[in-house]
Amino acid sequence: MLPTFLGIGVPKAGTTWLYDLMAAHPNVYVSAKLKEVHYFDRHFAKGSEWYEGFFPSQRDSPQYAALGEVTPQYLYCQACPQRIAAQLDHPQFILILRNPVKRAWSDYVFKLRIANYRNTFENFLVDFPSALRYGFYLQNIENYLRFFDRDQLLILISEKVFADIKLARKQLAQFLNIDPALFPETAGMKKANQGYVPRFRTLSAFSTRTLELAVRKEQYWLVNLAKRSGLKRLLSLQGSQVQPMRAETRKKLQDIYAQEITGLEALLQVDLSHWRV
Repeated sequence: MLPTFLGIGVPKAGTTWLYDLMAAHPNVYVSAKLKEVHYFDRHFAKGSEWYEGFFPSQRDSPQYAALGEVTPQYLYCQACPQRIAAQLDHPQFILILRNPVKRAWSDYVFKLRIANYRNTFENFLVDFPSALRYGFYLQNIENYLRFFDRDQLLILISEKVFADIKLARKQLAQFLNIDPALFPETAGMKKANQGYVPRFRTLSAFSTRTLELAVRKEQYWLVNLAKRSGLKRLLSLQGSQVQPMRAETRKKLQDIYAQEITGLEALLQVDLSHWRV
């Protein structure tokens, strides 16, 4: 079978949390081999049969009301909406948006943690221009709306999600037409990917590169083994805290995203004033 819903973004806004939450519901199936399948952006040439291999057959999935996967880069892929429209029958999309300044900072801390990056945030923005680009949501959302109806997109605000997890679970359940009462009581209560520098930075970065290579070679069993064994958690033990963002850098980024935030408020009819402080 092919998925009925896709988590399409954004990076560092709660997509790992979304994946783990959906996996906890008995009537939802998320791609167990891999969280981020990247079919519609990186692996489209492999064909739908390859993609179907991440999901159970119809015969094996009578209990599932929704099947999906979470690849946060799908939002930024210009070709993805048309590809998805051609292959999936009336799909649903879940999109979590985060204050773009905090999203960029979280991206930086993530690189410190898993890639052994050792330069300043200001240098990071130059070395990884996608960190800024990923904070521009409006044009990419509009690209999806060219192919899909607005009611096919559930757009959540990260800060509101983590301020009221139970409400977020209800919103997701209503959107996917599943019973919110079947979520385990603790599902989603632990926020994933907290920002810090790991105690064993070099080993942590090496393990990340090794697992990325395993994914490229489609050795998904190795990725899941690292998770189940606790090795990934051990190498990510918390070490030092990261120094806060400079005030002048924050102000510069707020100015860069000011027009973007205003446009999002108009399109989504939401108040994003808390992103301006």
